[in-house]
Amino acid sequence: MSFALPVQIAQAVTLTGSAVLNVVDNTPPPPQPVALRVEPPEMTLKVGQSGQYKAIATFSDGSERDVTTEATWSVTDASVASIGQGVQGGLATGLAAGKTDVVAAWQGLEGRAKLNVIGPVRLEVRPPEATIRVNEVQQYRAYLIWSDGTEEDVTDKCTWVVAEGTDFAAPEATK
Repeated sequence: MSFALPVQIAQAVTLTGSAVLNVVDNTPPPPQPVALRVEPPEMTLKVGQSGQYKAIATFSDGSERDVTTEATWSVTDASVASIGQGVQGGLATGLAAGKTDVVAAWQGLEGRAKLNVIGPVRLEVRPPEATIRVNEVQQYRAYLIWSDGTEEDVTDKCTWVVAEGTDFAAPEATK
């Protein structure tokens, strides 16, 4: 940019000059995304159970931002789990026993986490055998044994029926 400055020395002499003014923008560039991570790094779900993952972006200035609902989500084995998008982004649901990676993608970056889905192995009735007197009551309980060895008391989720030719009730799985 140039401009003229009138300078008056005494009354008879007028001088003019010009100067160049360079304007420099010292505003730093906005922080850029440099990494994407998925939290938690590993999760275990039961078949039919859901769990929430988050996508966290790290920027060049060290700041972080949750981009879970903006990320595109996928799983490496869709027979093991499904994963939500948008407002349901990162919500994984176990479909079958197995392992898969959960992948979040955002602005050219990718983050991964592990998902282990466990399935039911067997249903146990306890006690397996009981002898009682007439008019006494015996409480049986039903336990679902999962592939990781954990047990879940499903007594209240079962329909109990008397097996033909027996004098006791055995559970049937209900959905």
